[in-house]
Amino acid sequence: MQSPAPQRTLKDYFGIVLRGILMGSADIVPGVSGGTMAFILGIYEELIDSIRTVGRPEFIQAVIRFRIKDIFQILNWKFLVSLAAGIFIAILTLAKVLESLLENQPVYLWSFFFGLVLASVLVVSKRISAWNLPL
Repeated sequence: MQSPAPQRTLKDYFGIVLRGILMGSADIVPGVSGGTMAFILGIYEELIDSIRTVGRPEFIQAVIRFRIKDIFQILNWKFLVSLAAGIFIAILTLAKVLESLLENQPVYLWSFFFGLVLASVLVVSKRISAWNLPL
């Protein structure tokens, strides 16, 4: 069973909305993943665990039995709603800006997002304690 959602303040949820905005801005650019941003921002595991909850038997039973209170207790809904709000804010506010940048300043924009990919490589490399090649 999933561990309970962490206790968060309004400031914490504002930070999650900002992370969602960063994820959404990455999603707007073709070939760039919001998942990469989630990983860099340190929310990837919680995002995956929260989404995974939807397939768990206790969640499915609560939905089938229309137990709204149980659904909200099982689902990490505050996190997911905050993140989704940020993603939608980015899509609604930044799509035209990023489209213009893609047309008029593609080198700068692609350089920025390539830097994000490199940053994710660095984050992953720090998490791996020992590198070895299977022979």
